[in-house]
Amino acid sequence: MNRIPRLLLMPIVALLVVFSSPISQSSEESPFSIRGTLPWHNFLSGPTAWNFDDYKEYLDWMAALNMNFVGFHCYTGGAERYVTYVEPLIRVEYRNVLPPAEFDTSVTARWGYRQLTTDRFAFGTRRFFKHKVFGADCAIKARDQEDRYERAQDLMRRVIAYAHKMGIKVCLGFEFGIYPPEFFSIAPPDALLRSPQLPDPTHPASIEILQLYLRNILSAYPDIDYIWFWLQEMFNPSGDFSFSPKFQRFFNENNHWFSYLDDDLMKFNGVWSLAYIAKARDMLKEMAPNVPMAISGWGGSNQLPALLEGLHNALPKDVIFSCLNPSQGWDPQREIMGQMEGRETWIIPWLEGDRRLWHPQPRVSLLAEQIALAKNQKIEGVIGIHWRTEDIRANFEALGLLCTSPSNVNGIRLMTNEEKSDVTSAFYQAWCEREYGPTAAKSIAPILTRFDVEQILAPRRGGVESPEYHPYHSGWGFLPPEVENEVRGFLDIVIKLRELEKEKSFRSHLDYLENTLRFCILLHETGIHLAPASELRDAILAGEIDAGDVEAIRNEAWNHWRQAPLEELFTTYGKRIRSRGELGVLSSLNQKLWLHAQELKQFLESKQ
Repeated sequence: MNRIPRLLLMPIVALLVVFSSPISQSSEESPFSIRGTLPWHNFLSGPTAWNFDDYKEYLDWMAALNMNFVGFHCYTGGAERYVTYVEPLIRVEYRNVLPPAEFDTSVTARWGYRQLTTDRFAFGTRRFFKHKVFGADCAIKARDQEDRYERAQDLMRRVIAYAHKMGIKVCLGFEFGIYPPEFFSIAPPDALLRSPQLPDPTHPASIEILQLYLRNILSAYPDIDYIWFWLQEMFNPSGDFSFSPKFQRFFNENNHWFSYLDDDLMKFNGVWSLAYIAKARDMLKEMAPNVPMAISGWGGSNQLPALLEGLHNALPKDVIFSCLNPSQGWDPQREIMGQMEGRETWIIPWLEGDRRLWHPQPRVSLLAEQIALAKNQKIEGVIGIHWRTEDIRANFEALGLLCTSPSNVNGIRLMTNEEKSDVTSAFYQAWCEREYGPTAAKSIAPILTRFDVEQILAPRRGGVESPEYHPYHSGWGFLPPEVENEVRGFLDIVIKLRELEKEKSFRSHLDYLENTLRFCILLHETGIHLAPASELRDAILAGEIDAGDVEAIRNEAWNHWRQAPLEELFTTYGKRIRSRGELGVLSSLNQKLWLHAQELKQFLESKQ
């Protein structure tokens, strides 16, 4: 079922050989000492649901592309929807309290998932799942809380060992100043600043907890190559400043590093972050002087980028700086990433964004532009964040090829649209010839290039959305008329090419592409037909509709609900199952869309 082994039978170097200008095989040494990925734990379509064999095949894929780094992020609580989100890769027991932690499965209720066992999946899709619960074996086989930690950490130790065997370094990290809820109830009350969710980094309790996290990573994973220290995604809570005397002294001594910031809250965030990072760096130097520390965070204007200048000036140069590219990767890395002289820096472009994890996301042109800029900025590392594997194979392979052969991209300046189109076209022509055959490639490669360069499906164009971090609603997958026409036109071409293709493997890949495009259209149609019932229910609950109008509107909503192509939607997606990640999306479809549709049906039948 997993596609990655097939790639190993067709060496990636073959893709390099068939490239024509401007992408070609290069003997030059890559300027990027770090070339890797950041598969993100949280959604069922990503490594949250992987077993060792999935990691092994993934690392084989990376090695075939000459990648040498893989990073992992571990949630340990936080603000907003992250409060109870604790993953078991890091085990910290504080004052005899071990927080509940688990990887998500089809019976957890986080990230918009609703609990559902696979025997209740729609239209026979249960047949794709071996167990009653979908998830990683370490999650579904665990007997209790302690066992979840043990199994998860044992899995990661095996992953690290195999990565090293393949010449790949491993980094693991967590978000500083973030606690599981249980720790807030047992930490001294004076260990918190301004808010029950904001620890004082100078308080002994905060220092002890930080020490426990670092010690556990080093003891659980003695062969770890880097430790990653992340600034949380959510903006620090606002409110009246209320500092302890010790933190007040630290603030007074260090706020000048952030004097370039106009916003007082951002200045506070800078000093607060500096206190944590500096303490962690000193601890790590004492505990494991040979394990480098990197910092990272999200790329929004009010997140890590605003703090980088001050942190760079204040921190020793042995701390590596990295940052997610802004806007889920639609925008290139901030200029500051190339302006920190004497410091190693890594950029993190997005192979896909979690705003549309039920949809294709061609991004080769974005990667080419951002890697070209990174070369010009003399940045040492390029690390691609993603969740799925099958859906983003083209992006994944482009990342490896562009990093390995830097002459493939213009490193002097940001690329023009024409240059991006040339690089993207050359990549897709070679990739499509391998995937769909030389005949079909002549038609498909130009279309994929245009979808990629013009971002036909991107939300910025009013295109599709399927944000996996939220529960489903009927707006997911909506296609504006011009985008729907583009997708339907592409689908018609693929169907004709598939009917003409004789070679079995090419035909199989064309089948996959056909069902991918067909699913996009069916999701669009399903949302349109579920929307009237959803809107009626909301209007009744909000008291925004006259009782005399309800029956006629209900009948119309029923007519629409019955027209929703639910069975075709699920069976079509089932036809394109090739990887663990797609099983995760299919589980999500059942837990989110199917349960939403059944909920609307019950509402319509109840006549409330």
